[in-house]
Amino acid sequence: MSEIQYNLDERYEFSSTTKKHLGALLILGIIATAIGLVLAMNSGHGEGDGHALNAATE
Repeated sequence: MSEIQYNLDERYEFSSTTKKHLGALLILGIIATAIGLVLAMNSGHGEGDGHALNAATE
């Protein structure tokens, strides 16, 4: 019985740690996307702006 309880505890710890990592990755992804959009808009100067923005948002 104690072995089953240990496995459940281990699985719970793994899932909570994974959620923390996924949250951090999500935040980093949002930051990277924002930086990418700013760079795409700033680098075009003219006809490239709309195309870069459309490619990034789709």
